[in-house]
Amino acid sequence: MGNKKHPLIFGIFISILLIVSFLIFASLDLHTEPIYSLINGVIMAAGIFISLQLYKNKQNKDLSYQDGFQISLLTGMNSTIIFTGFFAIYSYVLNPEYIQEMFGYWHMSIPVLSALTIFSVFVMGMATSVILTLTYMQLFKKPHTHQMGS
Repeated sequence: MGNKKHPLIFGIFISILLIVSFLIFASLDLHTEPIYSLINGVIMAAGIFISLQLYKNKQNKDLSYQDGFQISLLTGMNSTIIFTGFFAIYSYVLNPEYIQEMFGYWHMSIPVLSALTIFSVFVMGMATSVILTLTYMQLFKKPHTHQMGS
């Protein structure tokens, strides 16, 4: 992999977009509705795709499967880690009532529910990164077709 900063830079960029969209929903009091987290998937998908496309264009050659896989997965992992950190700070420091607002009155202690929610955000981000990586590498990989009679 040629540029080790590329996944970090795009991971930061994607996480900023995720945080901004979350704060916009929070300002509209829609952040307690989990359905709006689908926007996160769209942001992540677009960000990883653009990251791969720009990396490929910068290399001026075919993208190897290994390089593309690393770029895509590390970009998604970086953005997930940063957004999960923000989400934890938001849930525990900036708006401690957020988890209770989102889940209402479940019969679980709030610290356990908060930890489970933050863990879920992390797992969903990582799963999205893996799925998008595998999907995009089908688009970006070099074809290995052989001509008959060669």
